[in-house]
Amino acid sequence: MSEDRKVLKGFWKYLKRSNFLKKKKSDNKKQDMEKSDSQTADIPKLTVVFDLDSTLIYTTPKQMFPGQHFLPTYKHYTAIRPYCDTVLKNLRPICNLMVFSLGRRQYVQEVVTLIDPNKEYFDKVLSRHNCTKVLNLYSKDLRQTGADLKRTVLIDDRMQSFMSQ
Repeated sequence: MSEDRKVLKGFWKYLKRSNFLKKKKSDNKKQDMEKSDSQTADIPKLTVVFDLDSTLIYTTPKQMFPGQHFLPTYKHYTAIRPYCDTVLKNLRPICNLMVFSLGRRQYVQEVVTLIDPNKEYFDKVLSRHNCTKVLNLYSKDLRQTGADLKRTVLIDDRMQSFMSQ
C-alpha cells in the first residue's frame, strides 16, 4: 500500500473516531447509493469539488517549462500539478470527485481530458456556464453539483468562488 493511501486511510479513521462524521441520512439519493468501500454502510461518500486553474493545473500563454501541454483552442500551455494523479487515484475510491471551474466549457473539457483521459475520476464537470453571477463576479454555487452540501468540500484558490455559499 502506498504511503499516500496509508495517510488517507489513517485520516479517515481519525475522522470516524473523533465523531466528526455523524451517521445521518443524506438528502441526495444518488450519494446514498454510492457508498465507499472503506466506510460503513450508513455514511455516504464525501464529494470533493476541485477548481482547475492554479489548483489541479497551471496555465500560461507561453511555454515556461518542459512538460506543459499545448491547448490549441486557447493557444495556451498547461501543466498538470505534481501529484495530481496520485491525489485523484487515492481519493476516487472514498469520495465522489467533481470539477467546477470558472473557465469556459470547451476549455474545461480540454483540460479535464488531459487530467483524466480515461474518464476514471470525475463524476461531474461544471464550467462558467454553471456559475452564478454575484455583483458582476462569477461564483460557484455548489447546489449545481447535485451533491449533499453537508458532505461536500470545495478545493479552490479564489475567495470569489465561495460567495454563493
